[in-house]
Amino acid sequence: MAKRKYMPSAGLAFAEEREMKKLSKMAQKGWVLEKFSFMGYTLKKSNPRHLIYSLDYQNVKGDGAEEYYDVFRAAGWEPVTSNGSVHVFSAQEGTPPIHTEDESKAEKYAVMKNWFGTIACFLTLLTIASLFFVQESVIIQRFIFPASLALTVPAAMTFITLQIRYAAVRKNL
Repeated sequence: MAKRKYMPSAGLAFAEEREMKKLSKMAQKGWVLEKFSFMGYTLKKSNPRHLIYSLDYQNVKGDGAEEYYDVFRAAGWEPVTSNGSVHVFSAQEGTPPIHTEDESKAEKYAVMKNWFGTIACFLTLLTIASLFFVQESVIIQRFIFPASLALTVPAAMTFITLQIRYAAVRKNL
């Protein structure tokens, strides 16, 4: 029997709550989140567990990381996996949510919104610049322009989605 399996992701910016619920259902079937994988997650075989999962977006490094995780541990949440500034935590069912106040939610979305905004701007500029030189170089024509365009669209869509979520939460403040 397989000890690990892959679960595709619909994208955390687009389906955060649905993704976390899906991971909880998998834990009840004996498959717990191990780590992020390319466009999804790696799950490992475990005893069935009644876990809930939650996300936080925070840039933490070095000594600040342990303090950051300790705050969540004190509230009953265990760090599961991180990728850059995206952190997934798990807890037993019934544990109070990580983000309960709109101000906390707004801060969470602001971090990722700003990061994706920067990436989307850079990729947009790269796409526009390569468009001007697409006839000048085969490398630009065949690789750089298509790659930058292919990356710009999802980055921009993610930024827009996060901006909408951020604005909706800020509206309630």
